[in-house]
Amino acid sequence: MARTQILNAKLYKALQSEDKGTVEQLCEEVDEHGLHILTIHDDTVLQVASYAKKHDLVLRLLEELPNRHLDKLTRQNHIGNTILHEAAISNYSIDVAKKVLEKAPGLLCMRNHLGETVLFRSVRYGKQIMFNFLAKKIADYDEPNQKLFLQRSDKTTILHIAILAQHFELALDITTKFGQLLGERDGDGMTGLQLLSCNPGAFQRDGEKGLLNSVGKKNKDYVPEKIQGPALELQEELVWFERVKEVTPSHYFDHRNNQKLTAEGLFDKTNKELRQKAIEWIKRTAEGCSLVAVLIATVAFAAAYTIPGGSNGQIGAPVLLNQPFFVVFTVADVLSISFALTSVVVFLGITASPFRFADFRHSLPNKLTYGLTLLFFSVLIMMIAFAATVLLMIHNGEGWRKVILYAVSFIPVGLFALSYYPLYRSLSKTYRYLLKNAWQVLFLASTVMLRTLKCKEWDSLIVIYK
Repeated sequence: MARTQILNAKLYKALQSEDKGTVEQLCEEVDEHGLHILTIHDDTVLQVASYAKKHDLVLRLLEELPNRHLDKLTRQNHIGNTILHEAAISNYSIDVAKKVLEKAPGLLCMRNHLGETVLFRSVRYGKQIMFNFLAKKIADYDEPNQKLFLQRSDKTTILHIAILAQHFELALDITTKFGQLLGERDGDGMTGLQLLSCNPGAFQRDGEKGLLNSVGKKNKDYVPEKIQGPALELQEELVWFERVKEVTPSHYFDHRNNQKLTAEGLFDKTNKELRQKAIEWIKRTAEGCSLVAVLIATVAFAAAYTIPGGSNGQIGAPVLLNQPFFVVFTVADVLSISFALTSVVVFLGITASPFRFADFRHSLPNKLTYGLTLLFFSVLIMMIAFAATVLLMIHNGEGWRKVILYAVSFIPVGLFALSYYPLYRSLSKTYRYLLKNAWQVLFLASTVMLRTLKCKEWDSLIVIYK
């Protein structure tokens, strides 16, 4: 017993220091060679070396293994893992896996105490190359036999585990190779799509979105990558969900989990709290912007009756009527009032919305973008009107005190623009969506117009011909 412990200590120290020669020498001193049990968890030397990614050492130990001990290659540790289970967690162990399967082909279908085959374990650790190698071994099997390799004891499939472990590209590959797994349910009655619907926020990947790029239920401490309003966060998730739906076979839409919820129902339930936050946020934003728009409209309206330079007491005409900047002031003031009041109408439309999930996908963010754009234009044009007023006053010889007073009045407007700029920037995706739609409408209109003109030309030619 003491001799075995001393030997194990030497072996373990040699493995830690990567002294491969000493490991091989010590293994030759025991009858079982690399299959000698080294740890209290029943790991063999081969398993420890494989887990430590000493691939060259593992290959040499396998070569030196006597044929009489080949049946012991199926030896499992305390959690049921074999040498092949340990090799499956590295893409660089392909040669080891080939050699092991040559000596003991039965290892391919062995399960650990969780019911995981080596194929399942390679997916769990996201090892694409190892997965491809092992998947080829069962590619010719029929679906019932493949299921033994693809599903764990708790009904979790390799597709579920790839999604839960966030190995998204691998998950997409799995659906290509084993399409039958799309309809499989885990122990909770969840399909892959239903898992995806719980956490669309993790679906982003280099600006593109795909079916299996994200997964898992939303964590309680989930924080979006970009700090933005709840309404915009919900919009991202709704757009994500719709894109998942577009690439999913339609017969999966009505599948239900053990809670009798479809993927859409589960999405609504999961994002119920976010929707409530989004409602409060967008209402508060719309009300605040409405107040600012009304104030701008009030100031612009008052400016229209207190024209710069005053009016002629006899005929009531503006004194500076013939000045070029007076026209600029007049046009800018009228436009500022128009844009401000239009934005108020748009913001009122937001507050009167029923706030359904579908409204947050495009309708409400679009209205918010429209309203803010109109409000910014109103502020900008109001500043032009103020600038024209200052120039008119200077031209009219007014005192510098009044000019400075008017100039200082720009500061609150500038602060407003700076404070709302981050929100406007976060709406850039919606803005791009609106521009895209606008271009599509223009293209469609021009196409229809061209076709109409062509039809009229043909009609004219027919009339002439007759």
